[in-house]
Amino acid sequence: MKPLAEVFDAATVQRLAGPWVYQRGVSYRRDRRVEPAEVRDGRFAATVRGTMPYSVELWADRNRPRWSCACPAAEDGSFCKHCVAVALSLGPDDARAAAAPAGPGRSPDWPEGGRSAPALDGDDELACFVNGLAPERLVEIVLDRAGSDWRMRERLLAEARAAQGTAPDVAGWRRRIDSAFADRDYMSQGFVVYQEASGWAEGVYDVIDGLEDLCDAGHHDAAARLAEHAHRRADKAVEYVDDSDGWLTEISTRLSDLHLRACEAGAPDPAELAGRLVELELTSELDGFHRSAAAYAEVLGEAGLAAFRECLEPHLGRTAGKADPDGWSSEVFTVRQAMVGWAFGTGDPDVLIEAHSRERMLDGDVLEIAQALDRAGRAEEAMAWARRGLADRASCSWQAGGLRDFLARKLRDRGREQDAVELFWEAFVSAPSLSAYRRLLDE
Repeated sequence: MKPLAEVFDAATVQRLAGPWVYQRGVSYRRDRRVEPAEVRDGRFAATVRGTMPYSVELWADRNRPRWSCACPAAEDGSFCKHCVAVALSLGPDDARAAAAPAGPGRSPDWPEGGRSAPALDGDDELACFVNGLAPERLVEIVLDRAGSDWRMRERLLAEARAAQGTAPDVAGWRRRIDSAFADRDYMSQGFVVYQEASGWAEGVYDVIDGLEDLCDAGHHDAAARLAEHAHRRADKAVEYVDDSDGWLTEISTRLSDLHLRACEAGAPDPAELAGRLVELELTSELDGFHRSAAAYAEVLGEAGLAAFRECLEPHLGRTAGKADPDGWSSEVFTVRQAMVGWAFGTGDPDVLIEAHSRERMLDGDVLEIAQALDRAGRAEEAMAWARRGLADRASCSWQAGGLRDFLARKLRDRGREQDAVELFWEAFVSAPSLSAYRRLLDE
Protein backbone atom coordinates (compact mmCIF):
# COMPACT_ATOMS: atom_id res chain seq x y z
CA MET A 1 0.00 0.00 0.00
CA LYS A 2 1.34 3.43 -0.95
CA PRO A 3 2.32 5.91 1.75
CA LEU A 4 -0.36 8.56 2.23
CA ALA A 5 2.06 11.27 1.04
CA GLU A 6 2.22 9.54 -2.34
CA VAL A 7 -1.53 9.07 -2.57
CA PHE A 8 -1.97 12.79 -1.92
CA ASP A 9 0.94 14.07 -3.99
CA ALA A 10 0.87 17.68 -5.20
CA ALA A 11 -0.43 16.83 -8.67
CA THR A 12 -3.31 14.78 -7.25
CA VAL A 13 -4.18 17.46 -4.71
CA GLN A 14 -4.40 20.16 -7.37
CA ARG A 15 -6.48 17.93 -9.61
CA LEU A 16 -8.91 17.22 -6.78
CA ALA A 17 -9.15 20.83 -5.62
CA GLY A 18 -8.84 22.84 -8.82
CA PRO A 19 -6.36 25.73 -9.23
CA TRP A 20 -8.21 28.38 -7.18
CA VAL A 21 -8.98 26.21 -4.15
CA TYR A 22 -5.47 24.73 -4.36
CA GLN A 23 -3.84 28.16 -4.11
CA ARG A 24 -5.98 29.05 -1.10
CA GLY A 25 -4.96 25.81 0.56
CA VAL A 26 -1.33 26.66 -0.17
CA SER A 27 -1.88 30.00 1.59
CA TYR A 28 -3.43 28.27 4.61
CA ARG A 29 -0.44 25.94 4.80
CA ARG A 30 2.03 28.81 4.54
CA ASP A 31 0.11 30.74 7.23
CA ARG A 32 0.60 27.76 9.57
CA ARG A 33 -3.12 27.23 10.04
CA VAL A 34 -2.76 23.45 10.28
CA GLU A 35 -2.62 22.31 13.90
CA PRO A 36 -0.42 19.34 14.91
CA ALA A 37 -1.86 16.18 13.36
CA GLU A 38 -2.22 12.58 14.48
CA VAL A 39 -2.89 9.22 12.85
CA ARG A 40 -6.08 7.48 14.00
CA ASP A 41 -7.11 4.08 12.57
CA GLY A 42 -5.00 4.64 9.48
CA ARG A 43 -6.41 8.12 8.93
CA PHE A 44 -4.37 11.32 9.03
CA ALA A 45 -6.40 13.73 11.19
CA ALA A 46 -5.73 17.44 11.68
CA THR A 47 -7.49 20.65 12.57
CA VAL A 48 -7.30 23.70 10.31
CA ARG A 49 -8.02 27.19 11.61
CA GLY A 50 -10.35 28.93 9.14
CA THR A 51 -13.45 30.97 9.93
CA MET A 52 -13.60 28.47 12.80
CA PRO A 53 -11.58 25.32 13.52
CA TYR A 54 -12.40 22.59 11.00
CA SER A 55 -11.55 18.90 11.43
CA VAL A 56 -9.99 17.21 8.40
CA GLU A 57 -9.26 13.53 7.81
CA LEU A 58 -7.31 12.03 4.90
CA TRP A 59 -7.00 8.32 4.17
CA ALA A 60 -6.56 5.90 1.29
CA ASP A 61 -8.83 3.15 0.04
CA ARG A 62 -6.96 0.76 -2.29
CA ASN A 63 -4.43 3.56 -2.94
CA ARG A 64 -7.22 5.96 -3.87
CA PRO A 65 -7.49 9.29 -2.00
CA ARG A 66 -10.39 9.71 0.40
CA TRP A 67 -11.12 12.70 2.61
CA SER A 68 -13.58 14.52 4.85
CA CYS A 69 -13.83 18.04 6.26
CA ALA A 70 -16.33 19.64 8.59
CA CYS A 71 -16.49 22.92 6.66
CA PRO A 72 -19.58 23.95 4.61
CA ALA A 73 -17.65 23.88 1.32
CA ALA A 74 -16.95 20.17 1.73
CA GLU A 75 -20.55 19.15 2.49
CA ASP A 76 -21.02 17.99 -1.11
CA GLY A 77 -17.77 16.02 -1.05
CA SER A 78 -15.59 18.77 -2.52
CA PHE A 79 -11.85 18.74 -1.81
CA CYS A 80 -11.71 22.08 0.02
CA LYS A 81 -8.85 24.40 0.90
CA HIS A 82 -8.61 22.85 4.39
CA CYS A 83 -8.04 19.42 2.84
CA VAL A 84 -5.39 20.95 0.57
CA ALA A 85 -3.57 22.49 3.54
CA VAL A 86 -3.54 19.17 5.43
CA ALA A 87 -2.51 17.18 2.34
CA LEU A 88 0.46 19.48 1.83
CA SER A 89 1.50 18.70 5.43
CA LEU A 90 1.88 14.99 4.80
CA GLY A 91 5.33 14.65 3.30
CA PRO A 92 8.79 16.12 3.86
CA ASP A 93 8.54 18.02 0.56
CA ASP A 94 5.46 19.99 1.52
CA ALA A 95 7.35 23.31 1.46
CA ARG A 96 8.40 22.66 -2.13
CA ALA A 97 4.86 21.60 -3.08
CA ALA A 98 3.37 24.70 -1.50
CA ALA A 99 5.80 27.00 -3.23
CA ALA A 100 5.31 25.68 -6.76
CA PRO A 101 2.23 24.93 -8.90
CA ALA A 102 1.30 21.26 -8.95
CA GLY A 103 2.13 19.06 -11.88
CA PRO A 104 5.21 17.57 -13.44
CA GLY A 105 7.83 19.97 -14.68
CA ARG A 106 11.50 19.99 -15.49
CA SER A 107 14.08 22.59 -14.69
CA PRO A 108 15.26 24.32 -17.86
CA ASP A 109 18.51 22.91 -19.16
CA TRP A 110 21.48 25.26 -19.39
CA PRO A 111 23.22 25.59 -22.76
CA GLU A 112 25.97 23.11 -23.32
CA GLY A 113 29.32 23.98 -21.86
CA GLY A 114 29.74 21.83 -18.81
CA ARG A 115 28.90 24.43 -16.19
CA SER A 116 26.37 23.77 -13.46
CA ALA A 117 23.16 25.75 -13.13
CA PRO A 118 23.90 28.84 -11.06
CA ALA A 119 21.33 30.67 -8.96
CA LEU A 120 19.31 33.17 -10.95
CA ASP A 121 20.45 36.26 -9.12
CA GLY A 122 19.80 38.88 -11.77
CA ASP A 123 17.69 39.78 -14.76
CA ASP A 124 20.70 39.77 -17.09
CA GLU A 125 21.62 36.20 -16.22
CA LEU A 126 18.03 35.02 -16.66
CA ALA A 127 17.67 36.87 -19.96
CA CYS A 128 20.87 35.27 -21.24
CA PHE A 129 19.64 31.84 -20.28
CA VAL A 130 16.16 32.25 -21.79
CA ASN A 131 17.62 33.70 -24.97
CA GLY A 132 19.60 30.51 -25.43
CA LEU A 133 16.63 28.16 -25.13
CA ALA A 134 15.29 26.40 -28.20
CA PRO A 135 11.86 27.65 -29.37
CA GLU A 136 10.21 24.29 -28.70
CA ARG A 137 11.53 24.39 -25.10
CA LEU A 138 10.10 27.87 -24.61
CA VAL A 139 6.75 26.65 -25.92
CA GLU A 140 6.87 23.74 -23.50
CA ILE A 141 7.62 26.02 -20.55
CA VAL A 142 4.91 28.52 -21.44
CA LEU A 143 2.25 25.87 -22.00
CA ASP A 144 3.21 24.09 -18.79
CA ARG A 145 2.88 27.33 -16.84
CA ALA A 146 -0.36 28.28 -18.58
CA GLY A 147 -1.80 24.93 -17.55
CA SER A 148 -1.65 25.92 -13.87
CA ASP A 149 -1.97 29.71 -14.15
CA TRP A 150 -5.41 30.62 -15.50
CA ARG A 151 -4.53 34.31 -15.85
CA MET A 152 -1.52 33.56 -17.99
CA ARG A 153 -3.58 31.17 -20.12
CA GLU A 154 -6.38 33.70 -20.62
CA ARG A 155 -3.94 36.51 -21.38
CA LEU A 156 -2.23 34.45 -24.06
CA LEU A 157 -5.61 33.42 -25.51
CA ALA A 158 -6.76 37.05 -25.51
CA GLU A 159 -3.67 38.19 -27.41
CA ALA A 160 -3.96 35.28 -29.84
CA ARG A 161 -7.60 36.01 -30.57
CA ALA A 162 -6.95 39.72 -30.90
CA ALA A 163 -4.26 38.94 -33.49
CA GLN A 164 -6.72 36.72 -35.36
CA GLY A 165 -9.55 39.25 -35.11
CA THR A 166 -11.78 36.85 -33.15
CA ALA A 167 -13.74 37.56 -29.96
CA PRO A 168 -12.86 36.22 -26.50
CA ASP A 169 -14.99 33.64 -24.73
CA VAL A 170 -17.40 36.09 -23.09
CA ALA A 171 -19.67 33.36 -21.74
CA GLY A 172 -16.69 31.70 -20.08
CA TRP A 173 -15.62 34.99 -18.56
CA ARG A 174 -19.12 35.58 -17.18
CA ARG A 175 -19.02 32.16 -15.52
CA ARG A 176 -15.62 32.97 -14.02
CA ILE A 177 -16.97 36.28 -12.66
CA ASP A 178 -20.06 34.58 -11.23
CA SER A 179 -17.90 31.92 -9.60
CA ALA A 180 -15.63 34.50 -7.96
CA PHE A 181 -18.51 36.46 -6.49
CA ALA A 182 -20.33 33.34 -5.31
CA ASP A 183 -17.24 31.51 -4.04
CA ARG A 184 -18.62 28.97 -1.57
CA ASP A 185 -15.15 28.38 -0.20
CA TYR A 186 -15.44 31.65 1.70
CA MET A 187 -19.11 31.44 2.67
CA SER A 188 -20.66 30.22 5.88
CA GLN A 189 -24.38 29.58 5.42
CA GLY A 190 -24.47 31.78 2.36
CA PHE A 191 -22.67 34.76 3.95
CA VAL A 192 -19.06 35.96 3.75
CA VAL A 193 -18.16 36.85 7.32
CA TYR A 194 -15.63 39.50 8.28
CA GLN A 195 -12.78 37.03 8.81
CA GLU A 196 -13.17 35.60 5.30
CA ALA A 197 -13.96 38.83 3.44
CA SER A 198 -10.34 39.62 2.56
CA GLY A 199 -9.79 36.17 1.03
CA TRP A 200 -13.06 36.43 -0.87
CA ALA A 201 -12.07 39.86 -2.19
CA GLU A 202 -8.68 38.55 -3.34
CA GLY A 203 -10.48 36.04 -5.55
CA VAL A 204 -12.52 38.85 -7.10
CA TYR A 205 -9.38 40.96 -7.55
CA ASP A 206 -7.79 38.10 -9.50
CA VAL A 207 -10.69 38.16 -11.95
CA ILE A 208 -10.50 41.97 -12.29
CA ASP A 209 -6.78 41.60 -13.02
CA GLY A 210 -7.73 39.17 -15.76
CA LEU A 211 -10.27 41.60 -17.20
CA GLU A 212 -7.58 44.27 -17.28
CA ASP A 213 -5.39 41.86 -19.25
CA LEU A 214 -8.30 41.33 -21.64
CA CYS A 215 -8.60 45.09 -22.15
CA ASP A 216 -4.85 45.47 -22.64
CA ALA A 217 -4.97 42.76 -25.31
CA GLY A 218 -7.37 44.93 -27.33
CA HIS A 219 -10.77 43.39 -26.47
CA HIS A 220 -12.16 46.72 -25.29
CA ASP A 221 -15.88 46.18 -25.82
CA ALA A 222 -15.81 42.74 -24.19
CA ALA A 223 -13.84 44.11 -21.22
CA ALA A 224 -16.33 46.96 -20.77
CA ARG A 225 -19.39 44.72 -20.88
CA LEU A 226 -17.82 42.16 -18.57
CA ALA A 227 -16.90 44.97 -16.14
CA GLU A 228 -20.59 45.96 -16.16
CA HIS A 229 -21.60 42.38 -15.40
CA ALA A 230 -19.05 42.19 -12.58
CA HIS A 231 -20.25 45.50 -11.14
CA ARG A 232 -23.81 44.17 -11.00
CA ARG A 233 -22.52 41.13 -9.14
CA ALA A 234 -20.62 43.41 -6.75
CA ASP A 235 -23.80 45.37 -6.14
CA LYS A 236 -25.62 42.14 -5.35
CA ALA A 237 -22.79 41.10 -3.02
CA VAL A 238 -23.74 43.97 -0.70
CA GLU A 239 -26.42 41.59 0.58
CA TYR A 240 -24.10 38.74 1.59
CA VAL A 241 -20.59 40.12 2.26
CA ASP A 242 -19.43 41.77 5.48
CA ASP A 243 -17.91 44.92 3.97
CA SER A 244 -16.65 46.51 7.17
CA ASP A 245 -13.24 47.06 5.56
CA GLY A 246 -14.61 48.54 2.33
CA TRP A 247 -13.75 45.68 -0.06
CA LEU A 248 -16.85 46.25 -2.19
CA THR A 249 -16.11 49.96 -2.52
CA GLU A 250 -12.62 49.13 -3.80
CA ILE A 251 -14.03 46.49 -6.17
CA SER A 252 -16.61 48.98 -7.50
CA THR A 253 -13.92 51.61 -8.04
CA ARG A 254 -11.61 49.21 -9.87
CA LEU A 255 -14.39 47.98 -12.13
CA SER A 256 -15.59 51.48 -13.02
CA ASP A 257 -12.00 52.60 -13.71
CA LEU A 258 -11.51 49.59 -15.99
CA HIS A 259 -14.82 50.27 -17.72
CA LEU A 260 -13.93 53.88 -18.45
CA ARG A 261 -10.48 52.89 -19.72
CA ALA A 262 -11.99 50.24 -22.00
CA CYS A 263 -14.54 52.71 -23.39
CA GLU A 264 -11.87 55.35 -23.98
CA ALA A 265 -9.67 52.85 -25.81
CA GLY A 266 -12.52 51.34 -27.82
CA ALA A 267 -15.23 52.79 -29.98
CA PRO A 268 -18.57 52.14 -28.28
CA ASP A 269 -21.79 53.39 -29.87
CA PRO A 270 -22.47 56.65 -27.94
CA ALA A 271 -26.25 56.23 -27.69
CA GLU A 272 -26.02 52.59 -26.62
CA LEU A 273 -23.32 53.38 -24.06
CA ALA A 274 -25.46 56.21 -22.69
CA GLY A 275 -28.34 53.83 -22.05
CA ARG A 276 -26.09 51.34 -20.31
CA LEU A 277 -24.58 54.06 -18.10
CA VAL A 278 -28.01 55.34 -17.06
CA GLU A 279 -29.09 51.82 -16.12
CA LEU A 280 -25.88 51.17 -14.16
CA GLU A 281 -26.02 54.44 -12.28
CA LEU A 282 -29.69 54.27 -11.34
CA THR A 283 -29.69 50.64 -10.20
CA SER A 284 -26.41 50.52 -8.22
CA GLU A 285 -25.96 50.96 -4.49
CA LEU A 286 -22.20 51.18 -5.00
CA ASP A 287 -20.79 54.49 -6.23
CA GLY A 288 -18.56 53.35 -9.08
CA PHE A 289 -20.79 54.96 -11.72
CA HIS A 290 -21.85 58.00 -9.68
CA ARG A 291 -22.39 61.01 -12.00
CA SER A 292 -21.21 58.84 -14.86
CA ALA A 293 -21.98 61.31 -17.68
CA ALA A 294 -19.35 63.70 -16.33
CA ALA A 295 -16.63 61.03 -16.38
CA TYR A 296 -17.67 59.74 -19.83
CA ALA A 297 -18.33 63.13 -21.46
CA GLU A 298 -15.50 62.82 -24.02
CA VAL A 299 -16.44 59.24 -24.89
CA LEU A 300 -20.13 60.10 -25.25
CA GLY A 301 -19.70 63.32 -27.20
CA GLU A 302 -22.68 65.53 -27.97
CA ALA A 303 -24.73 62.69 -29.42
CA GLY A 304 -24.11 60.45 -26.43
CA LEU A 305 -24.84 63.20 -23.92
CA ALA A 306 -28.11 63.95 -25.70
CA ALA A 307 -28.98 60.23 -25.59
CA PHE A 308 -28.07 60.13 -21.89
CA ARG A 309 -30.51 62.96 -21.15
CA GLU A 310 -33.19 61.26 -23.25
CA CYS A 311 -32.76 57.99 -21.33
CA LEU A 312 -32.85 59.89 -18.04
CA GLU A 313 -35.96 61.93 -18.85
CA PRO A 314 -38.58 59.27 -17.89
CA HIS A 315 -36.91 58.86 -14.50
CA LEU A 316 -36.90 62.62 -13.96
CA GLY A 317 -40.60 62.77 -14.68
CA ARG A 318 -41.40 59.86 -12.39
CA THR A 319 -39.46 61.26 -9.41
CA ALA A 320 -40.57 64.91 -9.76
CA GLY A 321 -41.99 66.12 -6.45
CA LYS A 322 -41.42 62.79 -4.69
CA ALA A 323 -38.87 64.05 -2.16
CA ASP A 324 -39.96 64.45 1.46
CA PRO A 325 -40.19 67.94 3.02
CA ASP A 326 -36.48 67.82 3.83
CA GLY A 327 -35.67 67.25 0.17
CA TRP A 328 -34.52 63.65 0.64
CA SER A 329 -35.51 60.45 -1.12
CA SER A 330 -33.14 57.70 -2.18
CA GLU A 331 -34.63 57.43 -5.67
CA VAL A 332 -34.88 61.19 -6.13
CA PHE A 333 -31.28 61.63 -4.96
CA THR A 334 -29.95 58.98 -7.36
CA VAL A 335 -31.79 60.41 -10.37
CA ARG A 336 -30.77 63.92 -9.43
CA GLN A 337 -27.10 62.98 -9.18
CA ALA A 338 -27.27 61.40 -12.63
CA MET A 339 -28.79 64.64 -13.92
CA VAL A 340 -26.05 66.69 -12.26
CA GLY A 341 -23.42 64.42 -13.79
CA TRP A 342 -24.99 65.01 -17.20
CA ALA A 343 -24.94 68.77 -16.58
CA PHE A 344 -21.25 68.65 -15.68
CA GLY A 345 -20.68 66.62 -18.83
CA THR A 346 -22.11 69.39 -20.99
CA GLY A 347 -19.67 71.89 -19.47
CA ASP A 348 -22.43 74.55 -19.35
CA PRO A 349 -22.90 76.20 -15.90
CA ASP A 350 -26.46 77.24 -16.83
CA VAL A 351 -27.34 73.59 -17.44
CA LEU A 352 -25.87 72.76 -14.03
CA ILE A 353 -27.98 75.49 -12.42
CA GLU A 354 -31.07 74.07 -14.10
CA ALA A 355 -30.19 70.56 -12.89
CA HIS A 356 -29.67 71.63 -9.29
CA SER A 357 -32.79 73.82 -9.32
CA ARG A 358 -35.18 70.95 -10.06
CA GLU A 359 -35.31 70.15 -6.33
CA ARG A 360 -34.45 72.03 -3.16
CA MET A 361 -30.70 72.54 -3.20
CA LEU A 362 -28.64 70.45 -0.84
CA ASP A 363 -25.49 71.49 0.99
CA GLY A 364 -22.67 71.68 -1.52
CA ASP A 365 -24.92 72.24 -4.55
CA VAL A 366 -24.49 76.02 -4.43
CA LEU A 367 -20.73 75.62 -4.12
CA GLU A 368 -20.65 73.42 -7.22
CA ILE A 369 -22.58 76.09 -9.14
CA ALA A 370 -20.27 78.86 -7.95
CA GLN A 371 -17.18 76.86 -8.90
CA ALA A 372 -18.59 76.00 -12.32
CA LEU A 373 -19.40 79.66 -13.02
CA ASP A 374 -15.92 80.67 -11.89
CA ARG A 375 -14.30 78.12 -14.22
CA ALA A 376 -16.36 79.52 -17.07
CA GLY A 377 -14.96 83.02 -16.42
CA ARG A 378 -18.16 84.31 -14.80
CA ALA A 379 -16.59 85.30 -11.48
CA GLU A 380 -19.14 87.97 -10.46
CA GLU A 381 -22.02 85.53 -10.92
CA ALA A 382 -20.05 82.95 -8.98
CA MET A 383 -19.61 85.34 -6.06
CA ALA A 384 -23.31 86.24 -6.16
CA TRP A 385 -24.26 82.58 -5.88
CA ALA A 386 -21.82 82.15 -2.97
CA ARG A 387 -23.33 85.13 -1.13
CA ARG A 388 -26.83 83.76 -1.73
CA GLY A 389 -25.83 80.38 -0.37
CA LEU A 390 -24.30 81.92 2.77
CA ALA A 391 -27.41 84.03 3.34
CA ASP A 392 -29.69 81.00 3.01
CA ARG A 393 -27.60 79.15 5.59
CA ALA A 394 -27.12 82.01 8.03
CA SER A 395 -28.76 80.02 10.83
CA CYS A 396 -26.45 77.05 10.31
CA SER A 397 -23.28 78.72 9.11
CA TRP A 398 -21.10 75.76 10.13
CA GLN A 399 -22.54 73.88 7.14
CA ALA A 400 -21.34 76.47 4.64
CA GLY A 401 -17.60 76.36 5.23
CA GLY A 402 -16.81 75.55 1.59
CA LEU A 403 -18.85 78.50 0.31
CA ARG A 404 -17.23 80.85 2.84
CA ASP A 405 -13.72 79.74 1.85
CA PHE A 406 -14.58 80.12 -1.85
CA LEU A 407 -15.99 83.64 -1.45
CA ALA A 408 -13.16 84.75 0.84
CA ARG A 409 -10.61 83.62 -1.75
CA LYS A 410 -12.37 85.53 -4.53
CA LEU A 411 -12.57 88.67 -2.34
CA ARG A 412 -8.85 88.50 -1.58
CA ASP A 413 -8.12 88.09 -5.30
CA ARG A 414 -9.73 91.53 -5.65
CA GLY A 415 -7.75 93.05 -2.75
CA ARG A 416 -10.74 93.08 -0.38
CA GLU A 417 -9.00 91.56 2.62
CA GLN A 418 -11.28 93.14 5.24
CA ASP A 419 -14.43 91.89 3.49
CA ALA A 420 -12.97 88.38 3.50
CA VAL A 421 -12.26 88.55 7.26
CA GLU A 422 -15.79 89.87 7.83
CA LEU A 423 -17.22 86.59 6.48
CA PHE A 424 -15.53 84.65 9.29
CA TRP A 425 -16.55 87.22 11.91
CA GLU A 426 -20.19 86.82 10.87
CA ALA A 427 -19.84 83.04 11.06
CA PHE A 428 -18.44 83.28 14.60
CA VAL A 429 -21.17 85.64 15.77
CA SER A 430 -23.97 83.47 14.33
CA ALA A 431 -22.60 80.24 15.83
CA PRO A 432 -19.89 80.87 18.47
CA SER A 433 -17.51 77.97 18.98
CA LEU A 434 -13.84 77.40 19.71
CA SER A 435 -13.18 76.17 16.17
CA ALA A 436 -14.97 79.18 14.66
CA TYR A 437 -12.94 81.52 16.89
CA ARG A 438 -9.66 79.86 15.91
CA ARG A 439 -10.59 80.12 12.22
CA LEU A 440 -11.39 83.81 12.67
CA LEU A 441 -7.97 84.38 14.25
CA ASP A 442 -6.28 82.50 11.41
CA GLU A 443 -8.00 84.69 8.83
